[in-house]
Amino acid sequence: MPSDEPCALAAMIEFLYTATYTLSPILPALCTHAKVYAIADKYCLPHLQYLATSYFLTAADQLDTTSHSKVTAEQEALRLDFLAAVQYLYSEMPSPPMDDIDLTLETSLPLPLQAHAVSIAKQYAEAFFRPASAGPMVYSSAKQLLHDYPEFAVDMALATYGLAAGRSHGGPQEMKSMVPTLASRTDSTGSSDR
Repeated sequence: MPSDEPCALAAMIEFLYTATYTLSPILPALCTHAKVYAIADKYCLPHLQYLATSYFLTAADQLDTTSHSKVTAEQEALRLDFLAAVQYLYSEMPSPPMDDIDLTLETSLPLPLQAHAVSIAKQYAEAFFRPASAGPMVYSSAKQLLHDYPEFAVDMALATYGLAAGRSHGGPQEMKSMVPTLASRTDSTGSSDR
C-alpha cells in the first residue's frame, strides 16, 4: 500500500464502505479514475473497476469536440488530463493484447480501460493529433505519448485501421452501456454472479 496513489487508495477505502467513491474537485478526473481502476485491478476489486470505468467514460464525454471554436483552457486541461490517464494506464498496468479485443462483440466481460482509452483517443483524434485543433501543448504531449509508449501507438494504429479496439462504436456514450452495473453483477444477497 505505500506505493499506491493516495487519491486512489482513498477512493478504494471509500468504495469498500459505501460501494461508490467521490473525487476532490481539484483532482484531474480522468487520470484519477484511471488510478482507481489500476488499484482495483491490483487488489482484485472488479466492482470498483466497473465503477471507475463508468466514471472514466462519463468524464470522457466532456472531450466532445463538436465546437470548432478556439480551444478553451478548460478543454485543454481536460485533454491533457486524458493524455495523462493514458500514460498512467500504459506505464502502470500490463497492456492487454489489443488485437484480441473487439468492441463489436457481444460479451458480458468488461473491456480493459486501456481499450476504452484507445477508442476514445481514436474518436477524438483531431483534438489530440491535429496541431490546429489540439493546440501546441496538447499536440506536443500527444506526440510525446506516442513516442514514449509504443504499445499505445500500435493500439491506436490497430484501432484506426479497424483491426482491434474501437472497430465501430458510438464513442464513450455507447461504451458506457457496455460496462456492467453493480446491480446486474450481483444477486440479491450481494454475492457476485460469477
